[in-house]
Amino acid sequence: MSEDPTRTPFSALRASTAARDEDARAQARELLAEHIGASASEPVPRRRRPRMPRTRWVASAAAATVIAGGGAALAAVLLQTEHTGHLAVFTAQGTLSPRFHVAGTASGYCFTASLATDALDAYRCIQGNALHDPCFAASASARSVVCFLDPWHPVTVLQLTRRLPRHGPVPKLALPWAIVTSDGRHCTFLTGATAPMGGERINYGCVHGSYLIGAPDRRNPLWTIRSARAYVPDRPGHPTPITRFPLVGIKVTVP
Repeated sequence: MSEDPTRTPFSALRASTAARDEDARAQARELLAEHIGASASEPVPRRRRPRMPRTRWVASAAAATVIAGGGAALAAVLLQTEHTGHLAVFTAQGTLSPRFHVAGTASGYCFTASLATDALDAYRCIQGNALHDPCFAASASARSVVCFLDPWHPVTVLQLTRRLPRHGPVPKLALPWAIVTSDGRHCTFLTGATAPMGGERINYGCVHGSYLIGAPDRRNPLWTIRSARAYVPDRPGHPTPITRFPLVGIKVTVP
């Protein structure tokens, strides 16, 4: 037998209510009339509204305060940063993945491991006076590398004039190469010299000119980081308090 979708948790209670008994209802009305006649001359006591216990009111107010004032903390618990795996630049056959568009080709060489990412196939390379980091190689003996401005723009294929260097040890707890913030900004790690803000290094530059400061706070499932829409230089010896720069959630990281 199929269940009625319109039933509620109280449907069973209504279904078990006894059918009307008119004789019983008449007897009840007679008893009520006698009771009213007997007590008509007596003063009717004033009904007092039950008072809500103070402790319950305080608890309710406290809960409301937590919900109203703790939205950011609640979001940090309910939301979670997505940490993508290694960027799959090449196919299993060693060719460039079709997801990446080639903007141009050039020649140059790589001289050390990447400073932007700790991926074992990533390098820091030179094309004339231009620096590319990261550039990815399909193998340690590859004759070309694919260089990225960030994970979202077209790439440059660099034909190598020298052999690839050996990779050094991979640092632990390295910062992500790229970040997508919860408000939609696309940001990449700045490998060169930057400036301090709030006493901390500007670590990320974003596509539309804003910055992410310091390292991500990894204490909650939703990572956060300090953000600035424009560069605010620190005064010598008097940095702007880091708390002046708002926190922004990190939606996605690319290692």
